[in-house]
Amino acid sequence: MDSEQMRKREIVADYLRRPSEPESLALETMLAAAGESLLQADYDTSTLLLKDITAVLDIYPQLGLRAFAASPLAADYLKLVQAALAAGYQPQRIHLEGNTAQVWVSTSGLQLSELSFIREQENWMMSGLSSNYFLGPDDRTAGGLSLTAMGNSTAPR
Repeated sequence: MDSEQMRKREIVADYLRRPSEPESLALETMLAAAGESLLQADYDTSTLLLKDITAVLDIYPQLGLRAFAASPLAADYLKLVQAALAAGYQPQRIHLEGNTAQVWVSTSGLQLSELSFIREQENWMMSGLSSNYFLGPDDRTAGGLSLTAMGNSTAPR
C-alpha cells in the first residue's frame, strides 16, 4: 500500500513513526500492554507495567541499556524485542505470560505475524510463527492495535 492510500485510510503510525532502537521499542510495547490492560480493567497489570517503565526511564540517562536490569519484566520485553529484531521483524505488540510470550511483528506494510517464544533459562527462543494479520482502517483502538486475522478465525486479543 502506498503512503497516499495509507493517509486516506488514516493508517499513519507505521508510516510516520519511529525510533527503532530496541530500548525504545521495548518501552513502546510495554506502554501498549499497559494501555491494553487498562482498557480491560486489569489495573494491577497496568500499574505494574507503568511502574517498571518508570523504573527504567528514571535511570536510563545514566545507565543506557543496563537500566532494563532494574526490572525483570522490562528486561524480558527488551530481550523479546531484540530477538524479534535479530530475526528480521519489527515488534508491534508483546503479550507475556509466565515462560511464554506472543510477539506480533511486521516486516513492512500492514501485515502482522505472531511469533511465539519460550523462555529457556535467561533467554527467549522463538518457538513458532502464526498466520498473518491485517491492520485495517476499522481495526484501530484508542489503546493500541486491534487486529483482524487473514485466513484465520482467531485474531489475537
